[in-house]
Amino acid sequence: SLFDDTTANRFKPIEYEKFKSHLNTDRSWKDKLEIYQKTGSLFLKAAWQTIKISFLAMIVAVVLGLVIVCLRLYGPKPFKYLTTAFVELIRGTPLLLQLFFIFYALPGIGIEIPALWAAVMALGINYSVQESEIYRSGLINIHKNQIEAARMLGLNPWQTFWAIQVPQAIKFCLGPMTTDFIALIKDSSLVSVITLVELTKTYSLLSSTYYEYIGFALVAAGLYMLIGMPLVLLSRKLERSLAK
Repeated sequence: SLFDDTTANRFKPIEYEKFKSHLNTDRSWKDKLEIYQKTGSLFLKAAWQTIKISFLAMIVAVVLGLVIVCLRLYGPKPFKYLTTAFVELIRGTPLLLQLFFIFYALPGIGIEIPALWAAVMALGINYSVQESEIYRSGLINIHKNQIEAARMLGLNPWQTFWAIQVPQAIKFCLGPMTTDFIALIKDSSLVSVITLVELTKTYSLLSSTYYEYIGFALVAAGLYMLIGMPLVLLSRKLERSLAK
């Protein structure tokens, strides 16, 4: 027949067989310990890269999200339409495409952005849309009577916004913002497509070099947990203090 044993053998997954042959299951614990000692600094450096990208991107997301929600709720009609269109555009396209566009497409029109800042911009812009929706729901939840009372006390709309609306909206927004930040940290793994070496990329490179897939995966997962868990604990503490 067309697919006899000889033909099947010819089409065996050669790379997979080669991969299996390199897996050293007889590696001693001493050898493994030496590997982890050798690669530990690389994982820590990658974790710092992930933290740096994520925190900078979240700052962009928070600031830009606030600008978007202010224009959508309180700006002139043209700005409302423009920001709504921007929100739908960013929400409707993948983050990966946005990364490619900023880093690879913009140089075609003379705008060159370093990889780190391209990653920060792409993640920040992508998450600013989600942040703006969180802020919008938080501001909408504030009772109109409080806004009217502030105006009766002589506060102008700008003073009312910062003194009355923003402090109360924070209570509604803090939990979802923390969830978004943790999601952003995980999404930072996509920035390797624009030449940045962060935590997930480091895991990929080192595991394929030393064939320590399970152990290195646990190391990377542990570092992601160490990055994200303090944010969760801090958020819960702030929510409890604001609720008092």
